[in-house]
Amino acid sequence: MTKNKKKKAISPVVAVTLLLGVIILSVLSFSTWFTQMRTEFQSEVEIQENPQTQGEINSVVGENLYFTNKDTTKKTIVSLMINGIDCTPSNTTIEKGSSKINISSCIGGLDIGQHKIILQTEGKAYHKTIFIKGQKIKKSCKEYLDAGNTTSGTYTINIKNYNNIDVYCDMITDGGGWTLLFVHNSSGETFFSSDQEANFLNSNNPGINNQKYSILKYIDYFKRNNEYELKLYYPEKNIKQHWIQNSSPISVGIPEGYKEIDIDTNFMWGDDGSQGGLRQYNLTEQTYLASWTCNGDCWFYAIGAQSSWIQNDRFPGCSNSGNPDQKVTMWIK
Repeated sequence: MTKNKKKKAISPVVAVTLLLGVIILSVLSFSTWFTQMRTEFQSEVEIQENPQTQGEINSVVGENLYFTNKDTTKKTIVSLMINGIDCTPSNTTIEKGSSKINISSCIGGLDIGQHKIILQTEGKAYHKTIFIKGQKIKKSCKEYLDAGNTTSGTYTINIKNYNNIDVYCDMITDGGGWTLLFVHNSSGETFFSSDQEANFLNSNNPGINNQKYSILKYIDYFKRNNEYELKLYYPEKNIKQHWIQNSSPISVGIPEGYKEIDIDTNFMWGDDGSQGGLRQYNLTEQTYLASWTCNGDCWFYAIGAQSSWIQNDRFPGCSNSGNPDQKVTMWIK
């Protein structure tokens, strides 16, 4: 008969070593699980805290990130992370309103695909996941709207022969896609010094809160299908004039090809229904543009007023002589 061989017992040293290995693996697994859970929990909390009422990441165009500060004070950037890359700019101040943050120092623009952005300010974190479809810098706010951008704010557009400029886009009102051309708030006797100033002023600071702003010299580059789709808005009276014309508003003579779209008032809006619209007013140094009224002698709907009229700090706009206007904005689509 063959005798049974005795099984060798595991030595105490080997047993202790195996036990320690099991303990170490368990600790490492728990640490990894806990770190992952903590990260996921923090991300969920931060996303839920996203304070859209105080600010919003609008878009990334080229090498710039656009952010709207809806707070009443400036914000300070603590960090800016894009796809896990630190893109915190050297200039960490975000002014009130629309701001442009240059990100070229870290990534030089975003490629096609999905990108996660986390902008951390003092006490607040703003999150946005964007998808770049490979769109190039557009030629107007209308083109950005057509490409899916629906947030009002500052965008970079390309003007032929003038390279890239920043403009303010209204992506909500009257269908959106409106490029701000002109702002005049005449409070404090603030008027334009000349037609040249009314044609081009403060182009590096687009926004509806300016007292004086103009990029009218670019107006011909926004022409679509041989037409100019234009809008004047008078916030004091909440009056809007929305129309199309074929001739350039900065040309002399009766506006050609006038088509009414949404006109709130016909007061002094042309000598008859076919003569509405704007043209260059070249009779006296009172305004740059005006409607065709009084056979071309009156300067109602004044764009670029150089002096006050009837009342201090006011110019002839969309109402009668006893109640002139103080502020107007002009838009093109």
